[in-house]
Amino acid sequence: MKSKNAGSPDRPLLHGLLMAGLLLAGCKTSEPDGAGQLDPAYGPGWSAVHADSRNSDYSPMQGPRKVVPAWQRKFEGTINLGPTTGKQGHVYLTTNAGDCHLYAMDPRTGKTIWCSNEVNKFAVASSALVDAQGCLYIADNEAMHAFDATGRLLWETKIKGFPLSAQFTHTGRLIFITHIGIIYVLDRKNGAFMLDPHPLLADLPSDPDFDPRACMRGTADCPCANTLAVDQATGRFFFTYWAPGAAQACIKAMVYSEKNEPSIGALWENTALPGGECFQS
Repeated sequence: MKSKNAGSPDRPLLHGLLMAGLLLAGCKTSEPDGAGQLDPAYGPGWSAVHADSRNSDYSPMQGPRKVVPAWQRKFEGTINLGPTTGKQGHVYLTTNAGDCHLYAMDPRTGKTIWCSNEVNKFAVASSALVDAQGCLYIADNEAMHAFDATGRLLWETKIKGFPLSAQFTHTGRLIFITHIGIIYVLDRKNGAFMLDPHPLLADLPSDPDFDPRACMRGTADCPCANTLAVDQATGRFFFTYWAPGAAQACIKAMVYSEKNEPSIGALWENTALPGGECFQS
C-alpha cells in the first residue's frame, strides 16, 4: 500500500542502451551495537550510484579475462546513470521513457521484473540506492521514495529540490542533498526526519526549478550537482557547492552525528576548484 509522510516540511545523457553481465548481489534497520554503530546499510553488489558511500566506483572483485555480451536492452528515452544491483541480483535502472521511470530487470535476460511510475521522469538523474535488506531508495523532484524488492512503495517523504542520488550514514540513515543545497537525513524504515532539513542558505526559493541540463554541466544554476561522499568511520560527508554569487564551486565537508541527538555540523570548505565545475557522471 502507498503511504505518505504527510507531516513533512515542503517539499540528460546517454541514449538508452544497456549491456549487462552483472554480479549477483520487508525493510528493517539494525539497532546500534555497544559502540553506538549500526550494521552497514549497503547491500552486496553495486548498491550505490558510484558503488559505495565513498563514490569510489570500485569493486574488489577480480574481473573475468573474457567477456561476451549476454543481452542488451533499448529504451526510447534516456539513461543518465548506470544501474545498481540488489540482494536478489536485480538490476535497477532509471529512465525518463514512457510511463515507468524505475525498472527492476532480470540480470540473466534483461527482462522487466517490475517497473514503477511512483517516481516521475526527473528520477532519471539518480540511481536507486539499495540496502542490505533489498529495499531501494530514490527521489524525483518532489519526494524521496522507498520500495521493497517487489516494487511495492513503502513510503514517500516530500522534499524541496532534487537530490542527485542518496547515500547512507554511518548509522544506517538515509542522507542526501538537494540541488539547491538542503541536506536531509531520514530514517530509512519510515521516511521520518531524523532532524529538521538543513539548508546551506537562509534564503531559498519556495518553489525551486530543476533544470537537469544545468546539473549535468555543474553550473551555478545547480548549486549542488553531485552525490555526497560519506566516511562510514566518522560520519563526515563531502560534496560540491556553488554558492550564489561565487566565482566557482567549492568542496564542503560536514559531519552527521547521533552522539547526543541527531545533528549536522560544518567542518571546512575548499574554494580552489579549477574552473569551478563539478559533474554528476
